[in-house]
Amino acid sequence: MVIRSMIRVRIHGSAEVPIFVLEWKRMIQRCSSLIQPAPVYTSSSSTTDLGPDAAR
Repeated sequence: MVIRSMIRVRIHGSAEVPIFVLEWKRMIQRCSSLIQPAPVYTSSSSTTDLGPDAAR
């Protein structure tokens, strides 16, 4: 219960939101690097390049 309340406070706190996001991104990067190192960056670049073309 205490952990959940702390997470809620961090999410509601405007100043602490960026810190939580940065920590979450770091965890995602670590997991992605262990599981799939390249596809994360390739997917982001491909979606931005092929986004409008695929839609049309």
